[in-house]
Amino acid sequence: MWSRALSAADIAGVDCSSAGDVFTWSISGLDLRGDVDIVCTDICEREPSCENAIEFSSRTTDVAVQIDVPQLSALTMCIWAKSDVDQDGTLVSYAVSNQDNEIIFYNTKALEMWIKDSHKNTNLNINDGEWHLVCGTWSSSGGSWAFYDNGIIYASGTDLRSGSTITAGGALVFAQDQDSVRGHYHSGHDFIGTIAYFSMWSRALSAAEIAGVDCSSGGDVFTWSIGDLDLRGDVEIVCTDICEREPSCENAIEFSGTTTDVAVKTHVPQLPAFTMCIMAKSNRNQVGTLVSYAVPGQANEIILYRVGAMELWIKNDHRNTKLNINDGEWHLMCSTWSSNGGSWAFYNNGIIYASGTGFKTGSTITAGGALVFAQEQDAVRGRYDAW
Repeated sequence: MWSRALSAADIAGVDCSSAGDVFTWSISGLDLRGDVDIVCTDICEREPSCENAIEFSSRTTDVAVQIDVPQLSALTMCIWAKSDVDQDGTLVSYAVSNQDNEIIFYNTKALEMWIKDSHKNTNLNINDGEWHLVCGTWSSSGGSWAFYDNGIIYASGTDLRSGSTITAGGALVFAQDQDSVRGHYHSGHDFIGTIAYFSMWSRALSAAEIAGVDCSSGGDVFTWSIGDLDLRGDVEIVCTDICEREPSCENAIEFSGTTTDVAVKTHVPQLPAFTMCIMAKSNRNQVGTLVSYAVPGQANEIILYRVGAMELWIKNDHRNTKLNINDGEWHLMCSTWSSNGGSWAFYNNGIIYASGTGFKTGSTITAGGALVFAQEQDAVRGRYDAW
């Protein structure tokens, strides 16, 4: 669960590893009562994916993203990289007409983040022949910055170009340090190795969100796609296995009766917007509630209800869809809502199914209630309707 309405691009990237800032799935984060079993699922297994990485084998490469980078007051860049070459390599650089060092992730044996010709140093060396997921965040507010290695924060600080903004319309290039816009590449600062799954966001992701980044994560500025790259020079598109996963067990809850009582232990804050995502499977012809959130005085604060024709309820009002998920298959159900304009949407398996506006415009979700799975509450964690 997130405290904002995710974009369609964000929803498309949601999977088993995605982390919400309100709640991230964890069996230990639930209070389990009644007739429930913790079971194993295979919904996160993946086949090896090919033609998804770029191998840079010489210094004569020229690979750029074919998008327009907007003006940014904050950013996150994440990139998978692997090399066993002792080098000062550049993972990614962004140059504009009056500033070739607008953004750089430079020196793969002691990574540095450059923003508008100023930089911060770390001792992170990724030239060890292993895959590293390197993420860097920056915000104009306070000049806060951070580097993450494989989802764990490695270095952070403040006062890196506080109050500045990233200029729009430049060139975003991999494996080269630009001394002009897509040109005059700095000799000795190129990267020899393999990169994959670069994504870029227009905000500084939280540590919890970074921990959930993987191959399927999509940024609102750029999401990895070989088709969106302009490839020149001595590069090769290759296959990687970095997205393969082992089957994960004890990660799902099976509700086999009507006497269940499973609630999230996390405190839910006041919310002017939210996103809820849940994976669900059933082959029963039922009305069924996926999740409900009740507060004193309002049992229908939020409900994802009627799995035979899904409905979103906010503060005792609702919007209908005709989405039926009682087909025995896994469905990734995501619902978004925002107080701003009352915009709402339902997504099924990453694809928008229904949406609209004017739904409880100007309202806020009340804090401190009970978030319960598989039951509709008629009181805070109680008086469950027999649906």
